Amino acid sequence: MPEQLVLDLPVRPAMGRGDFLVTESNAAAVAQVEGWADWPHGKLVLTGPEGAGKTHLAHVWAGLSGAVIVAAADVTEADMPRLSEAPALVLEDVPAVAGDLAAETRLFHLHNALANRGAPLLLTGAAPPARWGL
Repeated sequence: MPEQLVLDLPVRPAMGRGDFLVTESNAAAVAQVEGWADWPHGKLVLTGPEGAGKTHLAHVWAGLSGAVIVAAADVTEADMPRLSEAPALVLEDVPAVAGDLAAETRLFHLHNALANRGAPLLLTGAAPPARWGL
């Protein structure tokens, strides 16, 4: 029986727009991200299963908008001043903080701080927001 060869090939992150393959199934999401200046109230939610491209699109948008990207579960009280003043913000995997009142409160305050300044906000999660349990 032949053995499978394991090749130690370098892996390079590929999170740019040119690295994102647009297909019929994701074209609407790409159009929304690229049309970010027209988001209602400066906010967008990207949902889809793991591996669907949410993080990649978040990086594409960060390149367009100057957004800071942070996992929702990683936001600490010490991060609040910096993130509240970000030119734009991506909160990844928002449902991960469901049930953690302190974390949910931090995200609520970030939302309000950005909205007060008119700074855009992109939220990601696997399920639709109504099922995030916040």
